[in-house]
Amino acid sequence: MMCRTLLIIVVAALLLETMPAAVRADPEPIIADTLKIWKVRFERFKSARYKISGTIETKNNLEISATDPDASRIVRDPSDSIKQNLQATVTIDLERKHFRIEETTQSTNHSAITKITAYNGISLQRGIVRDPKANGSQEPDINIIKGYLGNQQAADAYLFPVFMAHGIVPTVFSHLRPDRLPISNSPEDFTLSSKASLSGRECVLLRTNPTGSTPTLADEFWIDSNRDCAILRFVHWQLQTKNPFYRIDVEYAPGQGTWMPTKWIETHSIGGKVMAISHLNVDTMELNIPIHDGDFTIANQKGMRVNIIEFPEPGKGLDPYSPARSSYLTSESGRLEPIGEPTEFTTTDGVKLPPSKSSWRWMIGTGLVVALIVIVLLILGKRANNNPLRRS
Repeated sequence: MMCRTLLIIVVAALLLETMPAAVRADPEPIIADTLKIWKVRFERFKSARYKISGTIETKNNLEISATDPDASRIVRDPSDSIKQNLQATVTIDLERKHFRIEETTQSTNHSAITKITAYNGISLQRGIVRDPKANGSQEPDINIIKGYLGNQQAADAYLFPVFMAHGIVPTVFSHLRPDRLPISNSPEDFTLSSKASLSGRECVLLRTNPTGSTPTLADEFWIDSNRDCAILRFVHWQLQTKNPFYRIDVEYAPGQGTWMPTKWIETHSIGGKVMAISHLNVDTMELNIPIHDGDFTIANQKGMRVNIIEFPEPGKGLDPYSPARSSYLTSESGRLEPIGEPTEFTTTDGVKLPPSKSSWRWMIGTGLVVALIVIVLLILGKRANNNPLRRS
């Protein structure tokens, strides 16, 4: 009898040990409930358009070229502090996960600059609307980025609240990648930190922890569970510094059956030093609006310089940070006419592949077209020779 009881205990222990995690009781139901509500936020509307305004104050300004996805050209402004007015329109197709962002910034004694970022499910496009009076610029008007988009960011952190309002929540494990918006975060990515009060609201604190791939980064989310798990504060930490890389504090108001953002402050730091502070307000919010494919493509016009940039997939022996590039000038008919020599990929050993690879592709394609024309002409000639009217 004792042996049988012992056997039952051992078998029960083994079954409990091998039981799938999903079958066991969830030790942190708050995390699972939060992620479910974020999913509901994403599925609640088909589309959304926000018009936002405010200011961005930058310290020791570092301005990255608007159309350079590699951020290889950095312009240092001699001013210690620059305050810019911002007008932004963010349009999101939540069903197809497409988006378009138009940002117009203007500072004292400077002309307005409009940057456009758009993703249409095929390519990420970054463009800049230039002053028509400014001639001679060799910078591209549009960059069309294809291939691997894992190194690209859909939007700057000061626009994150728009995406987070719809359950699109970036973390160290899943950033705001254009072609893979983070809409299905895993419960295993979060830990329940504690509870705290923020602006008189009781909040649950969720954290992501450093991993082998992100050893110095972590996130902290201040969640208002009584307001559809709205994120009142989002902190992205660089653990080696005393200050977060950025912190976003958001205010909400009721609307459309849930709680939506109305204003926020984003503080950006580098090396523990505050570099920029953004104060932004939602002027208008439209939900379930009609949208069209053209909304997510930057219009190409006569005289525009266009770069087509393709990033290789990792794991193929090619440097994913060294894309292939080709440059074009838009003709009167709207066609892209090649200018300059294209560049190919670079191997992980730093060897640049010769542009002949592109030339061979072009030659093969041209050869196929010529062969097709010859075949068509031969068929037409044969039919003409067999025409009885011709023989008579």
